[in-house]
Amino acid sequence: MTTPNNNNAVIQSLSIASYKHNKNRNRLMIAAVALTIMVIYSIFSIMLGRINAEYTMEVREHGNTASSSLEHPTNRQIKQLESLNYLTDTGVMTYFADGRVDQENVFASVFVGEKMFDTFYAPAYTDIIGKFPQAKDELMLSIRGLAEMGIQNPVVGMEIPVEIYRDRDITSFDTFRLSAYYTDYVPPIFGPPIGYFSEAYFKDLSGPGIEPTVIFLKQANRFTGKQVEKKLYQDVATRDDVQRFDGGNSANYNVVRQTVGGYDIAILASGVLFLCVFLLNYNVMAISLGKDVQYYGLLKTIGTTDKQIRKIIYRQIWLIGLIGVGIGSLLSVLVVQGILPLILANYYLRNYGVSSDLIRFSPSLLFIACGIAIVIAFLSIMLPVRKISRLAPLEALKYSPIEGKVRKAKSGSRLYQMAWRNGTRDLKRFIITVLSLFIGLTIALASFLVTEGLDYTNNFALFPDFTVENSYNPSWSEDYRDDFLPVDQEDLTFFANLPGIEKVNVVAGDFVFLDANEPVWQVALKADFRLQEQQIKEDDKEAAKALLKDYYAPVLVADEAYIKEFEAYVLKHQLAIDLESFKNGTGVVANSFGTFSPTMKLVAEKVIGQQISLANYQGEGLGNMTFSGFIAPETDDYPNLHISFGLTAPDIIISEKGLANLGLRPRAFKVEIDVDSEAEPAAKKVMKRWFSQKESVVKPSQRDQMLPWVNINSDFLADAQDEIRTIKITMYAVSLLMVVLGLANFFNTVMMNIISRKRELAILESVGMVRQQLRWLLVMEGLAYSLVVVGLLSTVGVISLKLVYKVLKSRIGYATYEFPVVPFIVIIILLMVFCVVIPLLSYKKVTEESIVERLHGRDE
Repeated sequence: MTTPNNNNAVIQSLSIASYKHNKNRNRLMIAAVALTIMVIYSIFSIMLGRINAEYTMEVREHGNTASSSLEHPTNRQIKQLESLNYLTDTGVMTYFADGRVDQENVFASVFVGEKMFDTFYAPAYTDIIGKFPQAKDELMLSIRGLAEMGIQNPVVGMEIPVEIYRDRDITSFDTFRLSAYYTDYVPPIFGPPIGYFSEAYFKDLSGPGIEPTVIFLKQANRFTGKQVEKKLYQDVATRDDVQRFDGGNSANYNVVRQTVGGYDIAILASGVLFLCVFLLNYNVMAISLGKDVQYYGLLKTIGTTDKQIRKIIYRQIWLIGLIGVGIGSLLSVLVVQGILPLILANYYLRNYGVSSDLIRFSPSLLFIACGIAIVIAFLSIMLPVRKISRLAPLEALKYSPIEGKVRKAKSGSRLYQMAWRNGTRDLKRFIITVLSLFIGLTIALASFLVTEGLDYTNNFALFPDFTVENSYNPSWSEDYRDDFLPVDQEDLTFFANLPGIEKVNVVAGDFVFLDANEPVWQVALKADFRLQEQQIKEDDKEAAKALLKDYYAPVLVADEAYIKEFEAYVLKHQLAIDLESFKNGTGVVANSFGTFSPTMKLVAEKVIGQQISLANYQGEGLGNMTFSGFIAPETDDYPNLHISFGLTAPDIIISEKGLANLGLRPRAFKVEIDVDSEAEPAAKKVMKRWFSQKESVVKPSQRDQMLPWVNINSDFLADAQDEIRTIKITMYAVSLLMVVLGLANFFNTVMMNIISRKRELAILESVGMVRQQLRWLLVMEGLAYSLVVVGLLSTVGVISLKLVYKVLKSRIGYATYEFPVVPFIVIIILLMVFCVVIPLLSYKKVTEESIVERLHGRDE
């Protein structure tokens, strides 16, 4: 019969006694846990807050959360798409009529299921008052749509008379009750307001043409739009050659890419952050337990088992962890809920509201941060505990907390040599401390680099200071005058003489008529989304007839610089374009309305090399040209001429030689103007006076058609300043937290190191070394750490920052490289200050006891 060895009460007593004795150690270990929680929670709160805010802005401007779509899906396709595992959500939208008031289109009449509305549309709206329509006579409409109907103060339940116009002779006049209203943020130029009708009303409709208009798709965020589009074509058969999937990146993917460069960088940065806090905790835990090995060796000699020793240590860590969780949680709330909102209170984000609202308290995130801190604390202690448990009692009693061989000092050694030997004799500890400092401070510098490199001001710098666009074209008015030039040669001369002028770039061209019956344009017409419903609607049939009758297009002139850029793009993406005919002036490229389906791309390639005929606006033939191919702006690096009139035929790009061969007179479609930064305010005043003079000679009724648009880049930049400042402040906060983490690691390590060497320092003092010398010795040991870290930052750190920039630049075109000189200098100064102050404070703490007490007492 064996007696159970139940010593829980003893283990508990030993744990409490050991905890009470190691007060200084405990404070540092608690600080490490608390700092871990504060840094993790604060950084993730800031980054998630910014991502959520930018996600909200992007979704609101887009009008829904869909990332990809398929127009006119069949029931079979809908079922197939709903079963794909890389799609997280699908939703069908049916546009069935126009909502009219006084024969004017006011809103688009749409039916969607309530679940689809909540998933795809509701996140893009605010101030949703009321309930989604359920009854047959209920209607949900936006504030914008109600305002266009003359309703300024809507009330849920009010009656709204509307004409539901589906097609010629298919219309009805009904009165609906307003079930709900909301605020949308889609610019009017991108689409009309949406009116949502109930399922009961939609099912009661009679007549042809009611079929799903589009199915919206949301993919897993890890996929790009192109990846999903490729998968969709493989998994779902299109109903004909024309039907195509429109793949796009998810809003989350775009926002994360704009914020940090992509999910892969975000995961890598998170991993490095966790490594930093692990090293912080490991250093403190390893030093702490290293000096207690002899104590645990004594316990082994009286029969304490390895398992019981582990229990004694782990119970102390639990207590330390719980206290650290409490303090860390309070610090986290103070930073995220107190300091940051106070700083951001006066800034506003576009389409979002007050900037301070982007960072909100998240109990679940705080819980995760606390859990991670506890896990890291236990992972940090596992290796030292394992080492202690493997030591025999005699080895434990003889154990020295300083690992490595202690080198004997040479006669006449200087103080700095002794300091270097002391710092590096425990090489493992030295490497871990230096590594954790280097990684933390490098991430901080990288944060500063990303903040400045992705400053949205850099994006504005890519655009000209002033842009003058001429949108006057034959589709705008039956009274179109071919001889009228909104921007003439006199205006171009005026632009060339603006104050501080640096560059004037003119995108020129003209308008031509094409023969819609030619094979080349039959391909474009087949894929034209405007003709997809002509079989079922009389209005569309009339529109199609008008389109085929007046099939005209803008001809955009490509200069030599653009042709070189265009050629490089074609070769890079291996596109089917006849570059030779395009460059020598005998061929033209057509910019398709959208990407073709894979089948239509093959059909489009077959018409390359065919002849097309062109005529001027008066109908006079200009001759034939070779068709060099279709192209669409499918990638970010597409060299766009930045002009599109959206006329009946695709835009045509032609070289200067080609335009001369046709005998056309180029007119200025777009003028891009750059001036010296110091002269920009004066040039802005001059440009505004010029536009006022233009406006004064055009009748008010014709201004929308005949006046050019003037865009002033600095005005757009001024409007975005609050958003830019908010983003920079939050990113600087992340950078500062990483600096704090790195310096705190150094602080804790030095403090623990000196406390653990209390007896050693007392011996040096007892053999004649004065306290002033000991202080200098400790300061020099700290400087040894800092000099190595500065050396690494100046070499490996700089190279790392260059690599970070290259990745950012490859993904975000406006990213710039600006080495964070000021943060770098500040970090070095702080590091040097810490190297002096922390050792002195630590030494002052340990010398509060007498030499005798330090020689005979057990280290804390």
